[in-house]
Amino acid sequence: MNGGEPTRAERNAMSGALHPDGASHAIARSVDGANILEFPPGRPRHRTTGWISDLSFSPDGTALAFIEHPFRHDDRGFVQALDLASGKLKWKYQAAKLEGIGESSPAVAHGLVYVGDLAGEFHAVDAQTGQALWTHEIRGEVWSSAFVADGKVWLGTRSGILYVFAADREK
Repeated sequence: MNGGEPTRAERNAMSGALHPDGASHAIARSVDGANILEFPPGRPRHRTTGWISDLSFSPDGTALAFIEHPFRHDDRGFVQALDLASGKLKWKYQAAKLEGIGESSPAVAHGLVYVGDLAGEFHAVDAQTGQALWTHEIRGEVWSSAFVADGKVWLGTRSGILYVFAADREK
């Protein structure tokens, strides 16, 4: 496409992510009161009566991290990782506090998953096991998504503070 009117690609899509190959994508679709995670679109991989948001592929394209919210219209949720070869869930990570993870897309890089939560904590999770490696208490809810560049993890908060962490297994 070279500009012009956008093309409608999917119907009932709630969230999506482009695969690292640049040729395919995943979506979370709302169908008959459920959310269905599809990769590629049309191939269901996970279903919930809650809702699915914030999809993020691993850099090598072998896994897909996403947030599952158990209840509709409730921002609380947990991060899950889907192995794309087997189609099975690899792990589930639940934040310790009640508010849970809700507004921040996971950032996946170098074998780690980084995600902020609504209680004001930032989490580094092992991408293979889903085990917490470290957390850091920050000031304010995390509504933005972290990003990884130049060996650092950058995270903005709703309170207007920008944090920079080393992109490492240890804090």
